[in-house]
Amino acid sequence: MIQSRTCRENDHGYAVATFGGCWLATFARNNRRSVYTRITIPKRLRIYFQGKREVWRSLGTVEREDATYRSLQLEASAQRLFRTLRQHGRRMTKNQIEALVSRWLEEALENAEDERAMQGRITEAVREDIDLGLSELLDGASEALTEGDYRTVTTEADELVQAAGLPALDHASVDFTRLCRRLLRAKIEYAQTEADRWDGEYKETVRSSVEPVEEVAPSLLLTVVLEKYLVANPRPPRTADPLKAEFLRFIELLGGDRPIGTVTRADCVRYKESLQVARKLTLVTCIKHLSNLETFFRWSITHDYLPEGSLSPARDLAPSKRQAKKEVVRRRPFTTDELLAVVGSREFLAQRTERPERYWLVLLLLFQGCRREEAAQLYLKDLVEVEGIQAITITDEEPDQTLKNEASRRKVPIHSSLVKLGFLQYVQSIKKAGHKRLFPQLDRKGNNGYGDPVGKWFGRLVTGVGLTDPRLVIHSFRRGMATALHSAAVPVNIAEVITGHSAGTVHADYVHKDLIAMKTIQEALEKVQFPEVVKLLCAVKSKAA
Repeated sequence: MIQSRTCRENDHGYAVATFGGCWLATFARNNRRSVYTRITIPKRLRIYFQGKREVWRSLGTVEREDATYRSLQLEASAQRLFRTLRQHGRRMTKNQIEALVSRWLEEALENAEDERAMQGRITEAVREDIDLGLSELLDGASEALTEGDYRTVTTEADELVQAAGLPALDHASVDFTRLCRRLLRAKIEYAQTEADRWDGEYKETVRSSVEPVEEVAPSLLLTVVLEKYLVANPRPPRTADPLKAEFLRFIELLGGDRPIGTVTRADCVRYKESLQVARKLTLVTCIKHLSNLETFFRWSITHDYLPEGSLSPARDLAPSKRQAKKEVVRRRPFTTDELLAVVGSREFLAQRTERPERYWLVLLLLFQGCRREEAAQLYLKDLVEVEGIQAITITDEEPDQTLKNEASRRKVPIHSSLVKLGFLQYVQSIKKAGHKRLFPQLDRKGNNGYGDPVGKWFGRLVTGVGLTDPRLVIHSFRRGMATALHSAAVPVNIAEVITGHSAGTVHADYVHKDLIAMKTIQEALEKVQFPEVVKLLCAVKSKAA
């Protein structure tokens, strides 16, 4: 429960006050204030929080009324989580339940036999009392089992768990309910066996060979293991954020956070169905999400967050990659006529003055063959001179820059066609304006990168000029460059330097690409020409001047 307390501002730079019965703290650091609330973790549940006695959570406000309201919301969420942990946190196996009840039944029958041995001569009146008692026990247990009324065995079930040295079970948990039902069945078996024995019919009983009851070690919460997994397997924010968001969707589908050891294969199958049916994602996307989930569980097993020898509940759920490949729409390069239709359109030509970031970004992709985000995130300092040649550095030195892989890090000469079309004049105008980035007009929104708005605009432009083939997208420029380089017989290792692809062979992996002469790379790049495009754009440029 969120506790209450009132304090004055102290030497640690924060004040604690009671808002509407909730203990909230306003922390002040570097003239910035934020309100947090403390939640005390019940003692028996602290093992799921790495032994923590309490957790603090920001309320995202410093307003008293808002803080009170949000703290109550957080309290409700915390109580739901605690209830889930009590229900699913410590799970008893079928063997453990069977062992508890079998032991009870065996002892009950032995005690009854001892009483019978001490009874002496059994009169008719004694038999009637015994038959009546056993009949009432049989009818009562059968009725309770049918109606799901476990009140008559609740105390006995608690005593069984306590006698076995196990932690008390929540009466609302599935495990406790299963234990009560098995105990009722045992009472029915006891009544029937005793009735036979009083009639002199003894059947040979087999001692239970069930394994002894041992306490099940609780597992950490999914969110706790997830944070450890993400730390141990770092990714760029553009990849890490969507990955974490999808894991949280999986946890939400489960009904909220819970111990990782309680996740079943049925849960993962339900998640797969939600991807394919409810969200109607493509097979490729389904494969990605399910493969990520299986990798997470495999990692959890390897790092002892799940029992050794256990299997991933998400194993073999991903659809066939062969089937997915049939569904994928493969991109293709633009033909010369299609290219002229796009760059020669009135809308594209107007971008040179109206939205120059669109104009030059598209031409960079066409003549340099780089990835969309590699061009969109360029800084002016990334345009350098190497061995007397003007070049572009593809790097991730700035905090907002990312690379797909290590092979993406490279220096590529600026294509002569870009120089002819006035690209360096655009660069100078950006420098003169005092900007640091090559395309300061582009904003980064979420995880989609700086180039996402241009990509969406370009898609509308392509369909606007009558090109409806779904294989024609902004990424088609990159495929066009790769195809043109191979058509021009450019060596594979040089083509990989230009496009930033990883080495395809062991020999190519031995090549130090950063030591290849810039002149060699320039000669290879210049073998790819789009003369019709250059002629068209130069003519429009001269006319505008």
